[in-house]
Amino acid sequence: MQQLARDWGAARHGWKIFECSGHPGGQETAFGLLGTAATLAVVGFTREKVSLRLSNLMAFDADAFGTWGCPPHRYPEAVDLVASGKVEVLPFTRKMPMEEINAALAEAGAGADPRRIILVP
Repeated sequence: MQQLARDWGAARHGWKIFECSGHPGGQETAFGLLGTAATLAVVGFTREKVSLRLSNLMAFDADAFGTWGCPPHRYPEAVDLVASGKVEVLPFTRKMPMEEINAALAEAGAGADPRRIILVP
């Protein structure tokens, strides 16, 4: 992954990593991507145990946090805003099949489309 990042011209430090799969392998992979001054946001949920070396946070001066996307006490308000049409979500997203993950990553890395890609299994 580090070589791929270099090929794309990505910075060597300060990565923002978002783990959204909720799969133990995805969470281990995301944690494994931590580097100097990286930030890991864990959005995906799993009940499975995940084996991680927490000292990587210290060693890389990195941060990790978990989020559902907004504070739980704001969920009803957020859902109401989307359901009422006051906040539109669909124009800012697009779906791609999971089989096209490499193309999705390449497109996201190129910044060609500002919409967020939702990978569909």
